[in-house]
Amino acid sequence: MKVRLFLFLLILSGCITAQEIAAVSTAKIPLQADQFVGVDDYKSLYFIRNNTFYKIQGTQSFQFSALRLGRLTQVDIINPLKITLFYEDSNTVVVVDNRLNEITRINFSEISRPRNVSHVTTAGNQQFWIFNVDLKRIEIFDYFQRRVVANFPPESGIAKAMTSDFNYCWIVVGNRYKKYSLYGNLLQDSPSLGANFLEQHDGNLVTFLPDNTNDPKLEDYVSLNTLYYMPKGSRLFYAIGIPEMEVKQFFLTSEILYIYDGKQINAFKLKIS
Repeated sequence: MKVRLFLFLLILSGCITAQEIAAVSTAKIPLQADQFVGVDDYKSLYFIRNNTFYKIQGTQSFQFSALRLGRLTQVDIINPLKITLFYEDSNTVVVVDNRLNEITRINFSEISRPRNVSHVTTAGNQQFWIFNVDLKRIEIFDYFQRRVVANFPPESGIAKAMTSDFNYCWIVVGNRYKKYSLYGNLLQDSPSLGANFLEQHDGNLVTFLPDNTNDPKLEDYVSLNTLYYMPKGSRLFYAIGIPEMEVKQFFLTSEILYIYDGKQINAFKLKIS
């Protein structure tokens, strides 16, 4: 009964359109990595291999490793001069510069008011967006002052995915997708399509609905193993028309969508009307 109600609300919300966004292949880049992270505005390539973070810039290669911190679970390259690395096993975030030299690190278990954190992204002005697992809420943490400077209303559950820019944060909690401003205003609250993956660029969102969803009836309403795009200012998700391929990771910048299939990065230019 709960599944039927969710599907009804999902359709009623009008969050999906039958229209499809075309994608034109522009490049294929071979890559052997455990995880593709992204490509910055300077065309530098970032990835993780053997729990080591790599940056390839032209003929130069840089790397950062902190094996004692456990698995590197999240990387935010929105500011290539101050890249955010989060190690969930040790509840620790590290900031590195554009040559991957360490600038600072914060262990959230050792600050004056400890907290367990599941997601960390860049907020600007020496701040992070963080998700506090203990209180189930987004917070803004100033890593210069080493304290939380703003917090948001509690959520109904734990964050499945979180992405941000300097002014806004997008989060998936349960079956809801939400957008918050830096000032704590809830700007959007929509069905998430059941996705656990989220990327954004300049307010444009890409989400992925895998084929191993726990709700088989969802396939009657949306296409599984499909990437969806929500343009800035819209409340509609558009399926992205790409060839069938395995989607391990993806990254959005400008109008280029990068998809890593485990062997190569496939770059697509989105044809948005």
